[in-house]
Amino acid sequence: SDLDAWHTDPNDPGPFWFPVHAMHLLGAIGDPAAAEALLVPLSDAESDEFRTEDGPGVLAHLGPGAIPTLRAFALEHLEDGDDIAVALVVAGLIGISMLHPDHADAGVTAAREVVAGCHERGLPVPALVALGLARVGTTEDHALLRETFDGDEWSDYMVARWEDVE
Repeated sequence: SDLDAWHTDPNDPGPFWFPVHAMHLLGAIGDPAAAEALLVPLSDAESDEFRTEDGPGVLAHLGPGAIPTLRAFALEHLEDGDDIAVALVVAGLIGISMLHPDHADAGVTAAREVVAGCHERGLPVPALVALGLARVGTTEDHALLRETFDGDEWSDYMVARWEDVE
């Protein structure tokens, strides 16, 4: 969780790569206790492609034991306006659902809670959360998402049209 190392030059063979390899190693070990340490770089405002592209998969490999920590993080960070961190964590939860069929509803439930939390607080729904929920949700979820898009209650970061979700 040393953010200074994340902000070094990726062309330098040393410091930048240490946390990237550590992140992947923690995911491979699969200990849910690593969730809190992995959330620090994922919520850094200066995210890079390794955190944003690899983060959800790494979180997914922490397994069902990480669900409470990840869910709490997503719900707590709704008001920060950090759509990317919330979306990455929800994608990790959905990944846990996919890797562990006995916990298949966990990611969908967390995504629903994030959408509901946004509605309750009058905040826009992170578009990447909407995409994740659209991928694995039910017909009722699609109706909720359609209502969200029609009401212009979503963040258009990376998604500009309903057709992107549909």
